[in-house]
Amino acid sequence: MQVNNNGVISFLVSVSQFTPDPFPLDDGRRLLTPFWADIDTTNGGTLSYRQVLRFAQNDAIFLEADDIIRASFVDMRDFVSSWMYITTWDSVAFFGASDTSIRNSFQAVMVTDGRYSFAIFNYGDINWTTGAASGGDSGTGLGGTPAQVGFNAGDGVIFYSAPGSRTAAVVDIETTSNIGVPGRWVFRTDNSNIEGLECTTSGV
Repeated sequence: MQVNNNGVISFLVSVSQFTPDPFPLDDGRRLLTPFWADIDTTNGGTLSYRQVLRFAQNDAIFLEADDIIRASFVDMRDFVSSWMYITTWDSVAFFGASDTSIRNSFQAVMVTDGRYSFAIFNYGDINWTTGAASGGDSGTGLGGTPAQVGFNAGDGVIFYSAPGSRTAAVVDIETTSNIGVPGRWVFRTDNSNIEGLECTTSGV
C-alpha cells in the first residue's frame, strides 16, 4: 500500500499521475481515491498517515469507527475492528496556485476486523477541485479536469465513482454522502459487493 501526495491510496504500484482518469480503470491499478487531484503540499498543508492497532489506550477511535460501520451496513451490527490506517490531507493547496490560501482538508480511514474491510472518507472544507497543470485556474483551483472520488479495483468492472467526480460539483463533496451524514462516504472494500451507495445530499 502506498499513500500518494495526489489524494490517492494505491496498492501494488505507486501513482504519480495528478490528473485523474475516469473510473473504471482496467490496468490493474487498485485505488482508493478520497480526492484524486494535483495536490502540492509545498504550497501549503500537510499529508500524514499512521497505522493503528487496537489497544485499550486508543479504543475510542476504534469505537467511533465501529459505530460508523454498524450504522452504515445492517449486516455488520456485530462488527469490531482490530486495525486501522488513517491518512489525512490537512489544509492542502493545489499545484500552480497563485492564491495559496485556498485549501482542502479530507481524510481516508481504512478499517478491518481481519475479515471485513471498509473505507471511510471524511471531508472538511473543500474549496478547490483542480491543479493548474490539469487545466485549472491558478487563482481559484476550479475548472479543467476536477478531482475523482471513489475506488477502483483495477479490473475494469468493480469500481465506484462518487456523484460529481471529475465535474465542477465535486467541490461540494463535503455536503454529500452515501450514508446520510454530510461529508462522509463509506464503502465496503473486501469483496465485489459494492454496498451502501445511495447518494444523499444536504445543504446544496
